Amino acid sequence: MSSTAQSVSILMVVAAAGLGSVAAFAFQHRDQPGARGFSLSTFGGALWTVVVSINVWPTQFLPAHVSMAFRNGLILVILLGWFLLVIEYVRRERVTFAPVPVAVVVLIPVLTVFLTGTNPLHHLAFEPETPTAVGGGPDIVWGPWHLVFMAYVFTISLASAGLLVSDFQSAHGVHRRQLLALLGGFAVGFIGLNDYLLTGAIETVPAYVRLSPFALLIAAVLWATAVFHHHLFDLVPISRRTVIETMPDPVIAVDDRDVVIDANPAARRLCAVPENVVGIPLAEFCSDHPQICQLVQNSGEDGQITIEDDEVERHFSVTHEPVRDGRAGSIVVLRDVTELKTYEKRLEEQRDNLEVLNQVVRHDVRNDLMVIHGHAERLEGHVDAQGERSVGIIKESAEDAIEFTNATREVTDVLLRTAPVDGRMPLPLTITRQVSAIRKKYPGAVVDLEEPLPDTAVVADDLLGSLFRNLLENAITHNDKDVPRVTISAEQEDGRVLVHVADNGSGVPDGRKERVFGKGEMGLDSSGTGIGLYLVTTLAKNYGGDVWIADNEPDGAVFTVELRRAD
Repeated sequence: MSSTAQSVSILMVVAAAGLGSVAAFAFQHRDQPGARGFSLSTFGGALWTVVVSINVWPTQFLPAHVSMAFRNGLILVILLGWFLLVIEYVRRERVTFAPVPVAVVVLIPVLTVFLTGTNPLHHLAFEPETPTAVGGGPDIVWGPWHLVFMAYVFTISLASAGLLVSDFQSAHGVHRRQLLALLGGFAVGFIGLNDYLLTGAIETVPAYVRLSPFALLIAAVLWATAVFHHHLFDLVPISRRTVIETMPDPVIAVDDRDVVIDANPAARRLCAVPENVVGIPLAEFCSDHPQICQLVQNSGEDGQITIEDDEVERHFSVTHEPVRDGRAGSIVVLRDVTELKTYEKRLEEQRDNLEVLNQVVRHDVRNDLMVIHGHAERLEGHVDAQGERSVGIIKESAEDAIEFTNATREVTDVLLRTAPVDGRMPLPLTITRQVSAIRKKYPGAVVDLEEPLPDTAVVADDLLGSLFRNLLENAITHNDKDVPRVTISAEQEDGRVLVHVADNGSGVPDGRKERVFGKGEMGLDSSGTGIGLYLVTTLAKNYGGDVWIADNEPDGAVFTVELRRAD
């Protein structure tokens, strides 16, 4: 019998080594939710198995109360580790320990170890009739405290399992497989730790036959399945359930053979497939919408598809992302862009309408204004003095309206622009041309140009001249001096050019320095001083620059335009 007991003891040590290996792996991932409890429980199981193997060995090493103190303490370590694992796994976050709750949880375990270790003084843990060698379990005569101990063990164990069962009801895919492995390991380990209830009832079973170490090893293997195969600490189940499962966009996971290994409810609804889709080919999964499969299998690249779903046309942007970390397979996400497509279509229609309006302003309205202006000129010299005044008003209004159509046309060109501006415009030539034109148009004004201007090109297009023309006209037409004076200067600064347009007018109050550009208002109905300044700030932004206003000394304002150097 001694040799048989020795063999059993050695097998228990082998089981303890296996448990220790799993515990060591779990400890390496101790920063992940659940890893601390996992490593604590399996490490406790390894030590418990060693203690039991010592008791099974024919030679006595430990007195009964010492052996039982170790064993009960380690059972509680297994139990509390399991409880911590479940709490962190269900909550998907590391638990922060508070002193009072921890004291309540460990009160009975501490008392159990203390009462067991001091059992010869009171015999509350087990009766005096218990033999010195306690490895067999069936010969133990339990004391009254054992009922408290067992009630505690069963309560914590079953409560933890109940949390996993509750979580299992809403789990899917890999999350459910993880839970199955955890619950399976718990069931085997729980039955194994209570094997003395079975062996004690069978008289022919020797006292040294203990199934618990091997049951714990099987439990550790099942838990290792969750760790290694289902990546318990690499995959966070809450992200799968709350992000993937509740995503409105279809998500399909396939392996390297294009076999579906998972799909969220949105994907199953779109493709009208049942709950269990694991293991079917992607072509079968997407049989109602083969364009999904074609996009994934033929190109393996991102793209867009259109699907008729319940007689409603839906548009999807498909992203096809390979799984990293050495695992073959990919994730296919179909982002529903139907609303975006509808919005883009509406924008295209508005753009078309704006282009039509631009054509009307460019040709019909402008031509009619030119006709009005021409006929007004013909009337000059053929009407009396009162008529001359009316003809002058007609000509001036027609000229203002023609200028407005020019500005409107330029603003429309900017609004219709879709590509970013990347052209080059010579700054000195553009400014000098606009200064010459403004001097001819307003001969009563003084326009000074501080030279030399920076000999550089800026990022802009042929509307750059309109930007400076509007600034110059604004400085003259909104000037309350008898002789309006405007000074233009420019300087280079860190790859940019600053152009200053200073006037001697009444200036711009601080509260209106931004509002004059129409900022924060709706397009042409803004509260700024006119469409000209709206065009200035719009062009400056389009060129990647800016425009702002400062006070001039002693009177007036300085408009500064910042532009990017093209070189």
